[in-house]
Amino acid sequence: MGGCPLVEMHEPCDDQDNDPFHAIGLNCTSLGGNYDNTNATPIFNETIEAYEVGLLRPWRVGSQFAAGYLPREGEKLLVISTSFVPGPDGGVLGDLNAMEDIDGMNGPYDTGTLPAPIVPFDGDTNPDPDIIDCNLVSDCSNTIQSTWTSNDATDVMWFRFDVTAPSVEKGYLADARGYKFDFAYVSMEFPDWLNFDWGNDTFIVWQSSSKYTGNVAFIDGRPITASSLWDDATGVKYIGQCPDGLDVPEIPGCTGNAPELEGTAMQTEGGGTGWYTVSGGVEPGETFSLMFVILDRSNGLWDSYAVIDNWRWDCEGCSPVGFADCGMEEQP
Repeated sequence: MGGCPLVEMHEPCDDQDNDPFHAIGLNCTSLGGNYDNTNATPIFNETIEAYEVGLLRPWRVGSQFAAGYLPREGEKLLVISTSFVPGPDGGVLGDLNAMEDIDGMNGPYDTGTLPAPIVPFDGDTNPDPDIIDCNLVSDCSNTIQSTWTSNDATDVMWFRFDVTAPSVEKGYLADARGYKFDFAYVSMEFPDWLNFDWGNDTFIVWQSSSKYTGNVAFIDGRPITASSLWDDATGVKYIGQCPDGLDVPEIPGCTGNAPELEGTAMQTEGGGTGWYTVSGGVEPGETFSLMFVILDRSNGLWDSYAVIDNWRWDCEGCSPVGFADCGMEEQP
């Protein structure tokens, strides 16, 4: 964790309930008791926007996802999806053989557009790659526009919150110049539906802050999709179905029967990544917003899942300038 005292003072609380923010390491202060600003991260204006039918919903909190994804902090993790996520809350998630697709829903989750305040167009117009002139409105990572060819977002779900970065000036042990969280991406689009003009389910994390607005979850200059995660350039660790005569890269040593996905429909018909960490940069003491979004693109029949856990502050932070040290990195 880099020895940051803001990380070392964190006290998990996800053993208390199935709250999605508690599951990823946030807002334990809402429980009161022994939780306060010295051992937890309060948030406010938190919302979850998702299409729900009775007990069915495209997010769940559980002790595990499939056979291979265990919590990175505390006892639980959060799964968000473009389909309903089988429960039970608090248990092992991922019996995707019994999943129920939500293609064709109406309302704000199926309008074809991204939820506000996301603006998918390039927000950095400076031609120097080492300088970002952020317009604080659209995507200053310049990672979304190249893949956003039409208004084709379906089965969209998202959650958001506001949070204030710790600072010495406000009585904390250290300044927070950034934050991190861990995620894994699992999709039925691996490997059969890679690199198609349509499709490409997308996972976006949108930051709105005093000096930066835009996507912070990206790799090789592109947002998180099945296609961007797995190609010759990125070298992302892959598990799942092997390609079979398809025009996609081969996977050395692929068995096509990933034990990590045991119990799901994707063990032999899909795939995913190992755990990765996303890093973002902020100013100490500032209040900023984060929105986590997952969506289908045109085709709602092949669904995707983002497994999220282990939010923490980062004392060193990262600079979005040139994105040399922001974005995602592999975890053991």
